[in-house]
Amino acid sequence: DNAGFGIDLVGEDIGLTSATIPGIFGAVAGWFKSEKDRTIAYRFLEKALQEKEKVSDITELHFLYQACIETYYRFRDIDNSAYAKAKDFCLKQININRQVAEQMKEEYPDEPLPLHIGFKQLTIILDKEGKQEEAIKYAKQAFDAGWSGDWKKRIERYKKKL
Repeated sequence: DNAGFGIDLVGEDIGLTSATIPGIFGAVAGWFKSEKDRTIAYRFLEKALQEKEKVSDITELHFLYQACIETYYRFRDIDNSAYAKAKDFCLKQININRQVAEQMKEEYPDEPLPLHIGFKQLTIILDKEGKQEEAIKYAKQAFDAGWSGDWKKRIERYKKKL
């Protein structure tokens, strides 16, 4: 059992705090960033998502969704379904943000919450779709929850576009 340790795969520490299939496969999917390797990344994510019930730590699920967002959004211009999947995983990550924030604050009481990729990416997507009011709603939600980021600047930028 590698729980509590970074996992060394092919000489690269992927820095996981647990050794579940979803955690490992979600992290490994991020290694496949080129267009020619995207189907490999997709397969790792699909396997991780099939096993997500085995995740006992809500932050691990948060980071799995982050891997999905980053992977699918990266390939949005070459894969017709990737854009919608990225948007869907943003919403899934946002839906668990309260529990994740509580756990992170408990585990790291002296640290600010990190940037929340789901909120950030969704506000970018909504802005590009011309849905500034909705983007403002999510930026305010992220700010109010205490997630790090340039939320006030985003809100002002989106308001100017209204």
